[in-house]
Amino acid sequence: MERKEIIVKTYEQLVRAVEILEADIIIVSGMIACAGRPIYLRSGQIVRGADKFSGLKFNFEDQARSVIFLEEFSKVQNLKIDVAANSYPSADRMQAVFEINGRCAVLENIFAEIKVYESRAQRYRQYAGIYPRHELQLAGTVYFRCRGCYVVPLAYCPLATSRLVSCGVKLICEGGKIPEFDRFELRGKNFVIDIRTAVK
Repeated sequence: MERKEIIVKTYEQLVRAVEILEADIIIVSGMIACAGRPIYLRSGQIVRGADKFSGLKFNFEDQARSVIFLEEFSKVQNLKIDVAANSYPSADRMQAVFEINGRCAVLENIFAEIKVYESRAQRYRQYAGIYPRHELQLAGTVYFRCRGCYVVPLAYCPLATSRLVSCGVKLICEGGKIPEFDRFELRGKNFVIDIRTAVK
C-alpha cells in the first residue's frame, strides 16, 4: 500500500498532516515556527526535513515543555530543532524535546539546540533533549547543543527499558549536564559518543 506523504511549510499544515490527515510521512520544508502546543506522532509516522535547513522552532515565554512525543515505530529524521525557554520545567514531571513513549522509535540525523535562560533551577526539574521511556534507536549524527546548567541531552528514566540501540550513530553532546551513560544499556554497532564542553 502506498504511503501518504505530505509536504508542510507552516505550523498549521504540520498539525493538520499529523493529527487530522494522519499522513504516514510528513516532510518539513523550511524552518517552521511552532506554537507552544506539542506534536504527538502516531505509531509509524515519520517527520523528515526536506533539506539541511529545514526544521522546527519552539519558543516558550515561561517554562520549558516537551515538544515532540514519539510512539512505537515513529521516526524523526534529518531535522533541525531549536527550543528556547525562559525557565526550567516545574518539578511535577520530566519535560524533554523528545519524549519516547513507544518501542522502536527512531531519531536519525538530528541537530537540536536547546536554550534555557534561567540561571537557577532549585525548585525545578532539569530539561532534557531525550527522555526515553522505551528502547530508542539512534542513527546518523544526533547532535545536542545545550545552553543552560540544568539542560541534559539525555535523561535517564528509572521506569523504562533504558536501552539505546545504535544503527551506526555519532551522538554529540555539547554543553549542559553530562548524561549518565553508565545507567543506560547501549546496544548495536558503531556507537560513538562525543562529549564536548559548552562554547563560550
